[in-house]
Amino acid sequence: MLKEKKKIRKTNEKLIKKKMNKPKGITLIALVITIVLNSSYLAMERMNKIEKI
Repeated sequence: MLKEKKKIRKTNEKLIKKKMNKPKGITLIALVITIVLNSSYLAMERMNKIEKI
């Protein structure tokens, strides 16, 4: 009985860890995309300022 509970507990812990890891990866990807888009936008703004002068 105790062994079965331990097995169930271990599998539940593994499932929880897998679910916890996924949002971190998605957040990291979103952060990288945001940084890239911001930098390209700022670069375009600089180019527009240079052309106007």
